[in-house]
Amino acid sequence: MKRHIAALGAVIAVLGAGDAPAAAHSVTQLVYRVAFPFSGTLVKAVDEAWTLDEGTSAQIFKTYDRNGDGTFDKAESMAAGADIMGNLASSGYLTAIRVGGRSPGVLKPFGFRAYASGPIVIIAFGLRLPQPVDPARTPLTVTVRDPDFVMDVEPAQDKLAIVKDAPAKGCAAAIAPGPAGSYPRFAVAPQVITLSCRAQ
Repeated sequence: MKRHIAALGAVIAVLGAGDAPAAAHSVTQLVYRVAFPFSGTLVKAVDEAWTLDEGTSAQIFKTYDRNGDGTFDKAESMAAGADIMGNLASSGYLTAIRVGGRSPGVLKPFGFRAYASGPIVIIAFGLRLPQPVDPARTPLTVTVRDPDFVMDVEPAQDKLAIVKDAPAKGCAAAIAPGPAGSYPRFAVAPQVITLSCRAQ
């Protein structure tokens, strides 16, 4: 099994069982939220925020909080982003996006930020779509999962999917488990978040 992040970057590899059997969970846990920001009637990117477990957070603080102040300044956040997003690239940033049921192509990350919430690290970033999507014409789906099953990836229990600046009240994000058999290596199918709008 490849060590696409081995738990969020090579410097944190001790936390990820990169060579463990597929059925085993690593100690790294990730709770995610997604947001769909509109630009007019179009969605040009998907935003994500991941809350990491305390053990993984401690390793990130140790590696990137160079001055030990318990926060991340711009330089520290940029250094963390370069390592983390670089290592996540081969796994598609743990995110499967479909436009009308098809892959839109290569996703480009941008705007990485690392935040401290007490002993917990939250990382946020965007994934730019190759082409803008009009959800009134074509549904946009997002699934956050670890295809190598190295990490425990869980949806947030509240505010899992947020629609920002939608042009009409008819836009909403629906959340449902993936179709049975679509993720055969997962005991529980990851959540599929679908953004759609009613045609005006």
